[in-house]
Order: sequence, then C-alpha cells, then structure tokens
Amino acid sequence: MFDAFEHLKTVGHRPVESANHGIATSVYYLDPDGNRVELSGMNFPTEEEMKAYLGSEAFRRNPDGYKIDPEEFQRRHRDGASFADLVRMA
Repeated sequence: MFDAFEHLKTVGHRPVESANHGIATSVYYLDPDGNRVELSGMNFPTEEEMKAYLGSEAFRRNPDGYKIDPEEFQRRHRDGASFADLVRMA
C-alpha cells in the first residue's frame, strides 16, 4: 500500500479519504468515472490476532476506526516506524 500511495501521488492522484478501521488501514481514491476505489491492507499478521481484536473493548468502543492523514502515515513509515506502531489504534 505504501508503494501504491507513492506511485499514485507521483502521477497526480490524491486520496479522498483514509482511515485506520482497526482490522485494516485503507486509502480511498476516485477513478476517472467517479467510482470510489479502496486500497487496503490488513493490520494483523494472523487471523487469530484479528479475531482477538474484534473481541476487544477497543473494537467495541470504536468499530469504525478513525481517519488518518495519509501523508503523515507515509512519513512515519519512511522514518522507520514499526508496522505495529503505524496501525495502533489511538
């Protein structure tokens, strides 16, 4: 997703929305016809960890997740933030 974000940015495409949904992080674009396109990556390396999150108090409190700044997300990635730190729910 990081590479796709960078490539799309270099060819002039900017996301219209982005979010950490808890189980996945997503960046949304509009295609030339106005269709919404989602690029998404899972936030957990195993199904067991994802299921544990879905049963957690954090998920019950905020099942939709939160909006993220994709530029800040990408900057933190380039600066060496661990994947776990990048996708940690606030």
